[in-house]
Amino acid sequence: MDDGRLGSSGYLEWESLMKLLNKLPYPLAKTVVMTIGSGFILLGAWVM
Repeated sequence: MDDGRLGSSGYLEWESLMKLLNKLPYPLAKTVVMTIGSGFILLGAWVM
C-alpha cells in the first residue's frame, strides 16, 4: 500500500468537500458537518 497516494487522495477529497461546503449557506453547511461527524461517532460506537 502506497501511503503517499492514500494521503494525496484524502487531501483531494478534503479539498472537494471544503469547496462544496463553501458554496452552501452557513446553517446548511453546519448541519452537513454535524451529520457527518455524528455518523462517524455512531459508526465507531457500533463497531466497538
